[in-house]
Amino acid sequence: MFSDILFLHVAECPNCLTKAIVLFILAILLGLILGWILWGRFLSRMKKAEEERDDYHTRFTELEKEHVSLKYAHDELTKEAGTFRSHIGNLEADKAVLQAQLARLKEQHMAEGEEATKSRGILAGTTPSHDDDLKLIEGVGPKIEKLLKEAGIRTFQDVVNSSAEKIREILDASGPNFKLADPTTWGKQAGLAAEGKWDELKELQDKLDGGRA
Repeated sequence: MFSDILFLHVAECPNCLTKAIVLFILAILLGLILGWILWGRFLSRMKKAEEERDDYHTRFTELEKEHVSLKYAHDELTKEAGTFRSHIGNLEADKAVLQAQLARLKEQHMAEGEEATKSRGILAGTTPSHDDDLKLIEGVGPKIEKLLKEAGIRTFQDVVNSSAEKIREILDASGPNFKLADPTTWGKQAGLAAEGKWDELKELQDKLDGGRA
């Protein structure tokens, strides 16, 4: 019955079947074209996504390398800082020892100065029984100290009271070996030592060269 109806319609419209077939083919072609366009866009986006992925992977690899390099540099700096801290600790320990030694020397010289002052006060008008270490004066060595004490210059105050010309005469009279000695600053040095101004004496001596200004 269906076939009779189909043939009946075809007989009534001979071009209807052809039109239906053409429309069907056009629909298929349209679907294929649309699918091709969508598939092309999908492939393009996929390719772009892969490129971005590869770019991110490259950047991530570079950042990892940079991180490793920075970590190594940080470790090296940490080791170096530890070494510096150790050196600083040793230097601070040495500084403390030197400060303690300097404090003891100051106390010793102050005590000796006080004792000498008391002795001079008790034995006024007589030769002091205390001799200062004249070698603390820069430019005075053991031989020059011996010459000065033999000449009656036995304390720092004696050096202060003696002019540089008088000391020069004592040195010249002792021979040519003492011509290089320059007593110009000895009186000033001795004055600071006699008053126990050891810091100022050290600052002065730092500016001298073998006792010379």
